[in-house]
Amino acid sequence: SDVYKRQVSTQSTWGLVFYMNPKVQEALENFSRELQPKLQGIEQKLVEQENKTEEKCFDQARDDADAFARCMSKSVKKLERAGKDFGFRLAFFQNQTFKCFTEVNNGRGTVEDCKAAGRANIESYIDRLYKDISN
Repeated sequence: SDVYKRQVSTQSTWGLVFYMNPKVQEALENFSRELQPKLQGIEQKLVEQENKTEEKCFDQARDDADAFARCMSKSVKKLERAGKDFGFRLAFFQNQTFKCFTEVNNGRGTVEDCKAAGRANIESYIDRLYKDISN
C-alpha cells in the first residue's frame, strides 16, 4: 500500500532518504513549508542591501570611478561572504532539524520541541545575516 511505501522509505524535502513514520514526516514537511516565507524574504533583503550599497558607493566616490570600483568590490565581497556563511548555517540548521525529527520518529522528544528549536535557530541565523550585511 501507499502508506507502507511512505513509511518504509521516503525522501525528505532536503533530499535525504530515510525511514520515518508518516505523521512525523508530515510534521517535518509542514515545518519546512512554514519556514519558506521567512527564507524567501531574505532574497529581497539582500537585493535592498545591494541597492543601498551601490548608492552609498556612488555618494562616496563622487566623480572617481576607481573609488567607486573599490567601494563596490569591498561591499560585494562582504555580501558574498555573508551569503555563504548563511548558506552554511542553513545547511547546519537542516541537519540539526532532521536529526531532531528523527529522534521524534524514534520515540524521543516531541515535534513541538523540534519546531521551537528550529524557529529559534533560523531566526538567529537570519538576524546574524542581516547584521552581517548591514555593517
